[in-house]
Amino acid sequence: LYAFISLIDLGVSRSSENFCNTLLEEHNIATVPGSAFGQEGFVRLSFGETEEELTESIRKLSEVLKKK
Repeated sequence: LYAFISLIDLGVSRSSENFCNTLLEEHNIATVPGSAFGQEGFVRLSFGETEEELTESIRKLSEVLKKK
């Protein structure tokens, strides 16, 4: 249901809170910063939505990561 992913593995060099805020505010993708779990440098993704929602969110996230 959840994935805890390293920001380094995603090629992201910002804080987890900053990255998650940007995803939500600019791309309407909700994630949880690893810092909320005492693990800065990670992001938690949830896969509890419909297949259509997940597909769209993954597409958006892929575009964001390509542009960084």
